[in-house]
Amino acid sequence: VDLNGWMHVTFHDVAVWFTEDEWSGLWTWQKSLYMEVMLENYRLLVSLGEGRTPELKPWTGIS
Repeated sequence: VDLNGWMHVTFHDVAVWFTEDEWSGLWTWQKSLYMEVMLENYRLLVSLGEGRTPELKPWTGIS
């Protein structure tokens, strides 16, 4: 929390991670939806311009 009472949010705070087993159980449309949502979250956080950008493996869904 900063001096103004704002809490800093990182990509990892809003990311959803799957195990390899969970990822392999998703249908193609679910993987596509996941990628779209996660990339949008990433872009929104990067647009705020604070902190460093994380290294991601968005195409696998696995951290």
